[in-house]
Amino acid sequence: MAVGLGADVTILDRSLPRLRQLDELFQGRAKTRFASAAAIEDAVFSADAVIGAVLIPGAATPKLITKQMLRSMKEGAVLVDIAIDQALF
Repeated sequence: MAVGLGADVTILDRSLPRLRQLDELFQGRAKTRFASAAAIEDAVFSADAVIGAVLIPGAATPKLITKQMLRSMKEGAVLVDIAIDQALF
């Protein structure tokens, strides 16, 4: 949706096949990067909005954004985490 509205979007993922798929889908309208700690820190530092959507089936969601990264965000920037931990029944 953000790409369609003209936002400067960067998608981070650890799956190279998925990143290639996203490159093809967005045809250059969104940037893709491998999700290393340095790439995450760089993206958080320059972002107006960070949307976390990490899901590891059967496991707790990892914490990828540190308190130091939060302190480095631009004033007025927002962080939204849409991933939810899964209940273990």
